[in-house]
Amino acid sequence: MSLRLRRAPVQRQLRCTHEAIQTCHISWLLLSILASITIAASQNAWALPVPNGSFEEADRGIPVDWMFTGADAAIPEAWLSDEPFSGKRALRISAKYGSQSWESAAIPAPAGKKYLLQWQTRFRGEKAWRFRADFCGVEVRFKDKEGRLIDSARQHSYCWQTKGWQPGWFLFTNPPAAKTLHLRFAIQTTKPLPGGFDIDSVELEEWPPVAAVGNSNFCLLTLKIEDERAQPVSARICITDACGKQVHPPGAISYEQAEGAFHPLEEGLCHAVVPRGRYSLTATKGFEFEPWTRTVEVKKNHHEITIRLHRLWDWRQRGWFNGDHHTHLHRHGGSLFPTLRWPDVMRAARSEGLDFIPFMGADRYPSELQLMKDSFHAPDFVYELTDEITEDFWGHVCPIGATAEARKDQRYQEGPMHVDRYAAIAGVGGVLCYGHPHGPLGNGDDLEAVAKFGMGHVAREFPIDLALGIPCAIDLLTMEGPYNQLERKLHDLYRLWNLGFRPVVAASTDFHVDQGRQPIGSVRTYVRSGVLDMRSIAQAYRAGHTFATSGPLLELRVAGAGPGDEVRLSSRDAQIAIQVEAVSLGQIDRIEILVNGQVHQTFTSTQPHRITGICRMISERSSWIAARVYGREDRHLASKLEGRPLGAGQFAHTTPVYVLVEGKPIFAAQSAEADYFVRWCDAVSAGLSQHEPVITERLVRARKVFADLSRCAR
Repeated sequence: MSLRLRRAPVQRQLRCTHEAIQTCHISWLLLSILASITIAASQNAWALPVPNGSFEEADRGIPVDWMFTGADAAIPEAWLSDEPFSGKRALRISAKYGSQSWESAAIPAPAGKKYLLQWQTRFRGEKAWRFRADFCGVEVRFKDKEGRLIDSARQHSYCWQTKGWQPGWFLFTNPPAAKTLHLRFAIQTTKPLPGGFDIDSVELEEWPPVAAVGNSNFCLLTLKIEDERAQPVSARICITDACGKQVHPPGAISYEQAEGAFHPLEEGLCHAVVPRGRYSLTATKGFEFEPWTRTVEVKKNHHEITIRLHRLWDWRQRGWFNGDHHTHLHRHGGSLFPTLRWPDVMRAARSEGLDFIPFMGADRYPSELQLMKDSFHAPDFVYELTDEITEDFWGHVCPIGATAEARKDQRYQEGPMHVDRYAAIAGVGGVLCYGHPHGPLGNGDDLEAVAKFGMGHVAREFPIDLALGIPCAIDLLTMEGPYNQLERKLHDLYRLWNLGFRPVVAASTDFHVDQGRQPIGSVRTYVRSGVLDMRSIAQAYRAGHTFATSGPLLELRVAGAGPGDEVRLSSRDAQIAIQVEAVSLGQIDRIEILVNGQVHQTFTSTQPHRITGICRMISERSSWIAARVYGREDRHLASKLEGRPLGAGQFAHTTPVYVLVEGKPIFAAQSAEADYFVRWCDAVSAGLSQHEPVITERLVRARKVFADLSRCAR
């Protein structure tokens, strides 16, 4: 039995009637009690007995059947009674006493089988300690019939703090020659560290479980997820019983703001032990696959269902790939899933239909994880392990396409501004994308937050970089502020494009997967790279071959050119054709074609999920042309990011196509648009309480660029 199924009572959804709620509550409670009694009375064929798995039995001050290795001073604190998860005792590993481990007695285990190890854990300590331990987590040691160690499997965690007790899990396969296994919880460190973790309620079972053995009230529900070619694929799953209770199988990454959906433990498979009854099933996979929904009656001991996901649109065939370039793991504490690792993030990304992910959770990778770098392989998916540069004054940036060699450059680590970091990655075709750029800013022109030195999460350097000739991207859709400041970001971008600059449009979530609030990829960037590799993707970002979206897919063509491209016309009054198409899982209302920030043409359609349009324009002067699409809220798409509204329903926006007439640069600005960025530079200068001469000189140069543009516009 999984821990989740033993817990009762359970919460109910409001849509059940009062009587139905009472009935479901009593039924689940009775089933849980009956299951517990049945399991206690008979040894489950799929469960392996963990000796003293709850650490209640003791001998001479330490848990029976567990062997300690480490400093003697750690033992008095190791067997604790301080709010254990269950019973009266739990095990504690405190890194303040240096390296130590607790290893179980031998557990007979049939060779060649897959097992799921589950336990409850509680992490605590200072934030920095998670990077300083050589190893922190669980290890399974396999021994042959002679008791000799033949192999081991370990799971390292970077978690540093949890919200109380949280589930841990580790899926592994017993080697063919193994006869017994030993569970070992450990910390390895060369010096004492201010942190540690607790362990309680350790369970071990065959995987998948055989639910009906010894208990006829439960069934094993197995979902096989496939694509049109019958190939296994990952997906987001939601399982709901007749009274609205969400089912979360062991090892599932479940989410608060996705209707209780989860990412299963394995790609292409989901195993859940459930009471017999009626269930609603939903499977989704990003923005291009049709959501799959069924209601089933689960009666058989082993009920197997094949989910066949169909791709409605394939933007890859047009050269587009999508990704979320700003995600984290165990960065801020409060973890709900303390044993997640970066391969789990990759699995979650694939479940959301993402093609690539520059993972920003890699603040540091010790040698063990570097060796693991090649252990995650998946077709049609690429990734890179990197880190967000959290420079609070100049703005947080996500480097995309920054190779390991480029990140070793001294300027990358110690540059006083992102201009210097850009110099370190420019040679490898990388680009910097400003995340959550307008967090503390309002929706007007007020620059008070820019002028406050201690105010973080403001992309102060973004327009300065553009003025200094540095290409960069900005997250138009992302999690920031109470309303995400979409309108202000649009105004700022339109001002900059009107002034002849070429900022690149992007979108990312800044979600922390271990906190389980919302799946990554809820907003994402599509790039037209033509080839699915990180070098090509970074170059596509750099060139502006992008659109940002919360659901709609966009295709814009101006005289055959796409976002980020130039169209060069030899004379004025030339006529150019504009083509646009938008599709979405949700209903979309309109597409707007923008020329120099003004709506040139609006397209609607009687088809709820697709709009197309063709129009023509006389090019009297150099201009930028972009497309944006609006749609209604949809249950399969996010209209909020961790509770913060994105705007009215769905939204997507392209980077412009730049039309240059007679080779002249784009300049469609009013003097007020340039004056705004003059004031921006002044606000940044006011915010610097201490600065180096090189920074002052750069601000003077950037301010002069905008001041000259202001004079030209008068």
